Amino acid sequence: MWSRDRLAFSSQQVWAALALCVVGGLAAASTVTYQAGGTHTVWPQLFYLPIALAAVLTAPRLAVGVAIVAGLLCGPAMPLDRAAGAGQETWSWALRLAIFVLVALVIAIPATLARRRAQMLERFGGQVVTSFVTAVDGKHPYTARHSESVARYATAIARELGLPARARDRIRWAALLHDVGKISTPLALLDKDGPLTDDERAVMERHPVESARIVEGIDRLADSLDGVRHHHERLDGAGYPDRLAGDAVSLDARVLAVADAFDAMTSDRAYRSGMHPAVALDRLVAGAGTQFDEDVVAAFARSVSIEPPATEAARPAATEPAPLLGSPTPHQG
Repeated sequence: MWSRDRLAFSSQQVWAALALCVVGGLAAASTVTYQAGGTHTVWPQLFYLPIALAAVLTAPRLAVGVAIVAGLLCGPAMPLDRAAGAGQETWSWALRLAIFVLVALVIAIPATLARRRAQMLERFGGQVVTSFVTAVDGKHPYTARHSESVARYATAIARELGLPARARDRIRWAALLHDVGKISTPLALLDKDGPLTDDERAVMERHPVESARIVEGIDRLADSLDGVRHHHERLDGAGYPDRLAGDAVSLDARVLAVADAFDAMTSDRAYRSGMHPAVALDRLVAGAGTQFDEDVVAAFARSVSIEPPATEAARPAATEPAPLLGSPTPHQG
């Protein structure tokens, strides 16, 4: 998981790489054309490569700018025939510059429209998914906005861990969708006041599997599938649904486990009142290394500002084992 995230690039890096390719392409085209003898050769066609690259990946005005630079590089200072000492006529290089600009516009305008439509469709898809998640969380008042809160915490953790934008987006979607499988869980089970029976526990422990089954049908969210399915796994192997342990639990699942547990502990439920955030954080720390990832817990602690409870008596004693979330009470998450 870490290696995959390290392969992602920031938007600044992408733009820097694109600029380098365009500038390098213009320089190469200019050098090759000059060394080959001038514009009477076929080599001026090389200028179309950086123009097309800029047109496909940037706004039309930037593409036109690249085309103008290309036209000037292949313009007055570029000989028609270097060996014969013949220069270009003004109309010749001016016509080529105009063609470069026209090519840039012909490519850039449809490409820009396609990108905008793709962005519009992605926003629409995101709104549909968010509405669906809100509907699932709204099945009963105790889980209203739960997934949005988990997504907020998970994104903050991912940012604190220094994960790139692509990984943060993947984790955010996994957090939003981690409980959609509860749409098939009876409300009586979600709100049961008291411990679950073995049969009831088995039904509750199916919700990550059901969530993953729903998500796997959405190609756009395929990368979030692991976090959705495994957000109740534990490092010690006592989680569910697959009883993963140690390194088999992905970073996404570790982030979601902490975010989900904290929101569950601090939220009111039919069977208990939410605990103070400082107490919940203490319990996350107590579970670090067994249930939760230590680095993820530390990142979460750095990402939130929590006031201590009014009385220290409300905090669990340091020597008292803290009850944790996860397998013991699966209807809490």
